Amino acid sequence: MKNFKKEGQRLPLFGIGPFLIYGISLMSIAGLIMSGNILSSGLLDGVWAWVFRITGIFLIPLGIFIWYMGALGSDMDNHIENNKLQTGGIYSWVRNPMYVGVWFINIGLLLIWHNLWLLILLPVQWLILTIVLKNTEEKWLLDLYGEEYAAYKVRVNRLIPLKRIMKKSVKYAFILGLCKLFKIQRVMELPPEKAKKLFAKKYKGVVIPKLNDSNIDTEAESVNGSTMLWYRHKDHPGKVCVYLVGGGMLKYPSPSQTKEVLSLSKKLNIDFVLPFYPLVHTDNTLTDVYETIYELYKVLLRKYQQENIYFLGGSSGANLALGMISYINDRGEGLPMPGKIYAGSPGSLLVYDEERKLADKLDKTDVIMSQKATLSVWEGMTGGKKVADYMESLQLGDYTGLKNVCLSFGGDEVFTAAAESIRKRLEQYGVHVSMEIEEGLYHAYACIPIVDDAMPGYQRMLKYLGGCNNGNE
Repeated sequence: MKNFKKEGQRLPLFGIGPFLIYGISLMSIAGLIMSGNILSSGLLDGVWAWVFRITGIFLIPLGIFIWYMGALGSDMDNHIENNKLQTGGIYSWVRNPMYVGVWFINIGLLLIWHNLWLLILLPVQWLILTIVLKNTEEKWLLDLYGEEYAAYKVRVNRLIPLKRIMKKSVKYAFILGLCKLFKIQRVMELPPEKAKKLFAKKYKGVVIPKLNDSNIDTEAESVNGSTMLWYRHKDHPGKVCVYLVGGGMLKYPSPSQTKEVLSLSKKLNIDFVLPFYPLVHTDNTLTDVYETIYELYKVLLRKYQQENIYFLGGSSGANLALGMISYINDRGEGLPMPGKIYAGSPGSLLVYDEERKLADKLDKTDVIMSQKATLSVWEGMTGGKKVADYMESLQLGDYTGLKNVCLSFGGDEVFTAAAESIRKRLEQYGVHVSMEIEEGLYHAYACIPIVDDAMPGYQRMLKYLGGCNNGNE
């Protein structure tokens, strides 16, 4: 392999590799030196000693083979020099076969010494490789290849090829298991009054952490009696996105969400507004929220061209983003429509029999929401009062004047039951609709990418919001 970085090449051939390889190898050498004295109490004999030795002897040539295939048998030099992502061959099994090969060689050597104490080094070395790669090379590759690398991360594991066996990442499978264990779906089905009391106890008012960025000014302003957190770029990009958080109007945006919006604003180079809209346990209902966001929209129209105003929402926030279009038409004041909307898992009450049949199936795969939970949350949001049909069911909305919408749903969530009906309704009004239903993914996955499985959807969301507003992204 050639150790240089030619003009136009964005990644070095070796990257962080030499430091990692030398680091774990020195750790193994130190362990082997101590094995015969300080750690001698862990030495095995008899059958178990031979089991360790034979396994170690097997792993060393296997490690050499894996390293060879990753370094020399995959044309990796040319891929790096030409800024192309290598995903074939052994790279379809693990993303870092060269590191895996060296690690296997180290494991083999440690096992040959048949000392139980040396086994401690195995998870330590794995942890070091994981932390370092995650914070160095993976960030560089994501910056260079974007959505392509994000999708690759979902398909292929970093060091151990579990995804060749499992459909979901280990972290995602673990989170799903926790949701089932603690019966999150049952929690979401709590009667509205119990849910209100639960969130009222945790209510701390508007909490905005200190947000520092040399290129973005953050400031809280009031619209219709509610706090709006503005993120304004100093270079005035001329575009703005309203981020409508979910949560069924039971809680304000968290401090971590205010920081996430700052990150989005930086990545997309557009202004953002994060509304702290009225909450149901402070004697407000859905109509109060609609009126507040409507007044905010009128403020935005005085500052930005309507085609440069975007709405981004997840869950009940996505419902509000789409429902706002019908509300604007219903008010009849002739306001122009925003340029685009991204709606992640918009909640909607079911209208048609085919929706209910599909929802019955999805009730069994969704670990967060259910039809019963949807009805309970909705009753809390409306205070049990009748509201306009388009607020209840997005598939009954009036989308006159809207040009561009992107919808995303998780394939396992109950809200997907209404996805096709919502898409058809939008298209009846001439809206250009992009829709994705990601198999096996969860509620509002693109807006909340807590696992690698959701990162491709997150990258597509960024691409949609950051793309040219021509209606055909």
